[in-house]
Amino acid sequence: MKEKVKSIKERKFPHIFAILFLMMVIALIATWIVPSGTYERAVLEDGTSQVVVTDSFQYTDKDYLNPFFLLKAVTQGLTGASLVAFTILIIGACWQVINATGAIAVGINSIAKKLKGKEMLIFPILMFVFALIAAIIGGAELMLVYLPAVMPLMLALGFDSMTATGMVVVSAFSAFSVSVTNPFTVGIGDEITGLPLYSGAWFRIILQVVFYAAGVLYVLHYSRKVRKDPKSSLVYEESAALAKRYENQTGETEATGRHKLIGLALVIILAVMVYGIISRGWYMEEINGLFIIAAIVAAVIGRLKVEDVCTNMIDGAKGVIAAAIVCGLSRGIMVILDAGSIIDVIIHALSQAVGILPPSLAVIGIFIIQMLFNFLVNSGSGQFLITMPILAPLGALVGINSQTMILASQMGDGFTNLLFPTSGVLMACLAFAKIPYQKWVKFIWKYMLIVTVLGSVSLVIAQMLDYGPF
Repeated sequence: MKEKVKSIKERKFPHIFAILFLMMVIALIATWIVPSGTYERAVLEDGTSQVVVTDSFQYTDKDYLNPFFLLKAVTQGLTGASLVAFTILIIGACWQVINATGAIAVGINSIAKKLKGKEMLIFPILMFVFALIAAIIGGAELMLVYLPAVMPLMLALGFDSMTATGMVVVSAFSAFSVSVTNPFTVGIGDEITGLPLYSGAWFRIILQVVFYAAGVLYVLHYSRKVRKDPKSSLVYEESAALAKRYENQTGETEATGRHKLIGLALVIILAVMVYGIISRGWYMEEINGLFIIAAIVAAVIGRLKVEDVCTNMIDGAKGVIAAAIVCGLSRGIMVILDAGSIIDVIIHALSQAVGILPPSLAVIGIFIIQMLFNFLVNSGSGQFLITMPILAPLGALVGINSQTMILASQMGDGFTNLLFPTSGVLMACLAFAKIPYQKWVKFIWKYMLIVTVLGSVSLVIAQMLDYGPF
C-alpha cells in the first residue's frame, strides 16, 4: 500500500518542461519586483567578449516586461541554446544510425563478457577519462557524447541509468569545477586579473585528485547498492524500460568482420575528436561534423540502405528531442532576467554583502555567491565576464588574492551545474536518460553537500597559504 501511495506521488510530480516554464514565470515576476540596474561593459582585446567595468553600476528606469514576453523567451532561449540543442539532435540521430549496424551491441556484449566479475573497475577507469578531459579543456558539454556511449554498456552490466548518468555527470562537472587549464573560466579570470595564464595550477591539480576520489566513491556506493538489490534503484522502472529498448535494438550478437571494421573506424574518429579538442580548439561544430562522418562510414560499411539511414536518423532525433527543448527552456530563464535588467542588480547586492565579512569567511561567501549566481547565468565564461571584474577588487579590499578569488569563482560556477535545472547540459543528460529531475535531486544532494564542504575547506586552506602561482 505504501509503495502504491509513493508511486502516485511521484507520478504527480510535474514534468521538467512544467518546472522550467514555472521558473520562467517566477523570473518574469521577479523582473517586476527587483529594481533594474546595469554595469557598463568594455570589449576585451579579442574584440568579441565584453567585460563588466568595475564601479560602474547604476540603477536604471524600470521597463516592465509584459506577460507575452514569456512566450517570446521560449523562442529566444531555444535560439540562444541552439548550438547545444542541435548537437543533441545530431548526436542522437547519428548514434542511432551507428547502432542500427549492430556494431554497438556487439561491442557492448564483448566488453560485458570481459568485465564479468570485475564490473566495478569500469568506474575509476571511465571516470578518470571523463575527468581528465574536463580538467584540461573544460568542455562539460562533451557529456552529451559520453552518455549515449556508456548507457547501454552500464545497463548490460546490471547497473541502472542513474549509475550511468552519475558516472558521467559527477566526474565531468567535478573536474570542470577545479579545471587546471579551462580557457572559459580560469583563462578569462587570469586575463581579467592580470595573472599569468593558468598560473596556480599546482593547487588545482591537488584538488582534481581530491574531487575525483570523492566522485568515484560516491557513485560506487550507489552502484553497489543497485547491484545488490536492483529494486533499490531510484529509477528502477525507467532503467527497465531503457534496457528493454536497447535489447530490441541489439540485432546480431556475434561479431563479424564488418562490425570490427566499424568499431575500428569509430575508435579512429574518436581519437581525431580528442586530438582536435585538445590541440586545435575544436568545439561543437567540429564534433557534430565528426559524428556525421561516423554515421556515414558506419552506414557504408554496414551496408545500410539510404532509406534505413534516414529513418534511423529521424528515430534517433525523436529520442532526444525532449533533451534539446529542455536546453532552450532553461536558457529562457536567463533571457527573461537579462531583459528585465536585474542580473547586474543581484550581483551588485551580493558583492556588497560579502564585502563586510572577514577574509576567511569572505572567500566562502564569494564561493556561495558564485553558486547562487550560476542559477541566473549558467555559463562559465559569461559568469566570469560579469562577476570577476566586480569581485576581484572587492577581494583585494578584504584581503583575498586574485588566485584564490578565481578558484572560489571557478568552484562556485562548476559544482551547482550538478543540481540547478538551469544547467542545460545537465537537463539534457537527464532527459536522454529518462531520469525525472526530482529523482536526480534525491541522488545528488548528498554529493552537493560533500563538494560544498570540501570546496569551502579548500578555499580556507588556499587563503591561509596565500595561494599563488607557485
